[in-house]
Order: sequence, then C-alpha cells, then structure tokens
Amino acid sequence: GLITNLSPLQQGINAPGSARVLRNFEPSIEGGYRRIVGFDKYDSNTIPAYGAPVVHGASQSGTTLIIGNIHKTPEAGDTLTVAGITGTYTIAAGGVSYDATNRRATLTLTSSLASSPANAVAVTFTTTTTDHLTTGVAVFNDTVIVQRNFDLFKTVGSGYTHINVPSYGTVLVNGASQTGTSLAMDALTAAPQAGDVFKVAGIDLVYTVTADATVSSGGSTVSVNPALASSPANNAAITFLSTSRVSASRLRFTRYNFNGTDKIMLVDGASVPAIFDGTTFTALNSAPSDVIGATHTINFKNTLFFAKGSAITFTAVYTDTDFSAANGAGTINVGADITGLSVFRETLFIFTNESIFRISGSTIADFKLDPVTRDIGCIEGDSIQEIGSDVMFLGPDGLRLLSATERIGDFNFSNASKVIQSEFTNFVSSSTNFCSLVLRSKSQYRIMGYGVSVSKNNSKGILATQLA
Repeated sequence: GLITNLSPLQQGINAPGSARVLRNFEPSIEGGYRRIVGFDKYDSNTIPAYGAPVVHGASQSGTTLIIGNIHKTPEAGDTLTVAGITGTYTIAAGGVSYDATNRRATLTLTSSLASSPANAVAVTFTTTTTDHLTTGVAVFNDTVIVQRNFDLFKTVGSGYTHINVPSYGTVLVNGASQTGTSLAMDALTAAPQAGDVFKVAGIDLVYTVTADATVSSGGSTVSVNPALASSPANNAAITFLSTSRVSASRLRFTRYNFNGTDKIMLVDGASVPAIFDGTTFTALNSAPSDVIGATHTINFKNTLFFAKGSAITFTAVYTDTDFSAANGAGTINVGADITGLSVFRETLFIFTNESIFRISGSTIADFKLDPVTRDIGCIEGDSIQEIGSDVMFLGPDGLRLLSATERIGDFNFSNASKVIQSEFTNFVSSSTNFCSLVLRSKSQYRIMGYGVSVSKNNSKGILATQLA
C-alpha cells in the first residue's frame, strides 16, 4: 500500500487509495490500513545471558565467588543470586577473572556472601550490564527454542530450561580411590567432548572435560580440570551440566520426523549440529568436517541437507546421523558461499550472494544440480520465506519474489520493493543483520533489521501484505 517512487499527481491518478507515508501501520487484507497494535510477550521471564552457571566448590565465603559451567565472561555491574543463600550480589569493578578453557569465572562481589553456598547450586544473573543479543529463535511443536550467547533454552511461556546438556547415558564412576586430573567412567553411550561440564556425587567442585574422550564397551578415562577434590565412590553418579557451543553464530534449524518422533536439527555456524526431540539433546560429535560448523540446514525429500561454505552435504535418506556415501549420503559443491536454502515446489533452492541453484530428484541416484540464475542472489538467508505461491528473499536491490511461471522449470524474479526503493535502500544500509517471518492469517511478510548503532526504539522493519 506504500508507494514513494511516484509524484503525488501520478500516484493520485494511477494508484488511488495508496499511501505516501505509512509508519506503524499495516495494509489490511480486508482493504485499507490499520494501526499495528503491538505485541504480547510469549514469556515475560528474561532469557538467561550466561547459560546455567553453578557454584564451583562449597564453603566459599567473603566477597569472592567462583562459578563454573559458564560459557561467556560476566561483567562488572552484573547482579546475581545464589540458590540457598539470601541476597542479591553485584560484581565489583575489575571483579572478573574468566577461564575460557575450563568454563569458570572468579568473581569479586561488592558485598560479602550472607552464608556459604553448597557446591553446584544454581547461580542466576538477574541483570546484566550489556544487553546480550538473542541470536536465534525456533518453534518446535508447543515449545520455543532460543539461543542467547552460547547456550540454548526452551520455553512454553513460563520460564526457560537449559537444553544444551549432553545425553551420555546413566554415567557412573568406574572404580573408587581415583585422584588427579583423570576420571574413569562407565555406562557411557557416547563420548564426552572437550568443554563438557559435569559434577560427581559425593565430591566437591564441578569439572570440565579437557580433551575429547574415546569410549570402548561403554567405558572411558576422561581428562578433567581441576584435579578431583577427593576420591569418589565406585558407581557414584556423574551428572553432565552442559556441552560447549562456544563461538556459536546465528541459530538456524529444520524440523522433521523420520521414525515417528518429531525432531529439530539445530546448526549455528560454529558448533557440531545438534538434534533435539523435546527432551533429549544430542550433539552430532562424529559428523564429518563439512557438516561441523554448518550455517544452514533443511529437510528435503526425507533427507537432511547441511550448507557450509560452498558445500552441500546430505545424509542418507530417512536418517539424521548417517553420512556414509555407501548408504546414499553425499556432498555437492556449488562454487560459491551459500547464503540460504529453501524448499519450493518439490525443489531445493540454494542461494548464494550472486546466484541461485536448484536440486531436483529424490535420492543420490537422481539428485541433479542446475543453475536457476547467475545474475541474482540472496544477501541474507534469514530473509527467505515462502508466502502464497512465491518465495520472498532479500536481494542486492531489494525484496524479490521467486515465482514459478506457466513454463515448466521456468521462474520469475520480480522486485517487490521497487515502489519504495529509497526507503528500502536506507533500511538495508542501516542494518547489519536481518530476520523475517510470515503471518499466514494476514498473508503478511515481515522483515526486521538490526544494527549495532541503532537503539531499540529506532529499530526498523518492513511489512508486506499479499493482496492478490
């Protein structure tokens, strides 16, 4: 409904009823315009900024507090509470020493602890000095999954639960009288990885795995930091608290159901892909190098595709962990860094900055890669959305629609934002990252921009409603 590339006279003659200025309004599918009335928070609780940190060692007192299981450096001025003791505590100026290797921080507080906390109890940050970004949101059945910094949480609208907790089985200490910086474990169903954090029943401190372990017949001797505070009992329970996803970029995902269980595959551009089924979090630690650090993933023809750089790697059909070529998995290189993936009309579209390719077929036996165009690409993968019978995406010159034509295998690439070209150019130039969504009930596409120098109150987005 907004047109700004015509003079008022031309607009009055050629587009009666259109608008020249439209801020905080949206075009209505019933005709005309209506004011955007705002939003309701899905969950009024604050998404934790530092994951699920815990006290590292009992009997702490005074103004020093050591915490573990934290994947990002806290800051002076942050406030926190500690389970089991009263009071809210503030980190003093210069009061942070962070051990990134072992996921541990030593904090100096502005006031003394009211009492000594127990080992491994929760530390909750109530406010943070920096407004940490949420870098991904995924809807999975009745759950919303969010990524903030290097941790993942789920919510059903009433508080956040930490989910990047590895599932290695019911893990137990294998033998008493152990000391030092290694710990024998048994009943393992998968291998612990460097950066994993755990606690051991009956002994003090929380521990970080310092090297990827190897499991044989369910057993492994795992290198840990710090040294064991005391010798654990044989068969003492080992509880893993988190698995590392340090350096995670934007979270992207695809949903699928290959065996009767709904699952979601998560990638973040740095970590190993991870599967979540609503309860269990499984990191694909044995995935090939072309999959670890994948930036995009999608389900196409009951096969999972992963994009990293210029390579597309896919699993064997109806599997989410089988990358064996003998079983039908494989890799396709498109020759340019991939910026986005989309399934449309039984075809997988692969976007780069300057080109679009498509994969047709159903299995490795007949997958075929063809160019769609080498002149137009997508500069922001998170702008790609299917709306109506088209796919909308952000190209170098504005919002474009990828539309099938009457000719089989032919596509049209109309510029949907040309009537507001100057406004859209300003919007793109003021933003460094974008996200988008579709409101089916309004036939509406929304794209929002983020810029480091743009305040919340001045953030911008553009709404487009499909009226025909």
